[in-house]
Amino acid sequence: MRKLLHGTRGVLRCDECGGEICSGESYWQVNGGIICAVCLPDFARAELEPFRRVRGEEEGI
Repeated sequence: MRKLLHGTRGVLRCDECGGEICSGESYWQVNGGIICAVCLPDFARAELEPFRRVRGEEEGI
């Protein structure tokens, strides 16, 4: 895994968009990756896609 911070003033970047995560901003560390608040909804949707169901199209649930 790459080094996330270089010293106390290093740059922390979102692995999805590459944007800088500044001091005081929330971020999520998931499976070794860094996700910013802006990218979180799309990231979560993609991660949870295998569990998505459409009402009326269920098979054997």
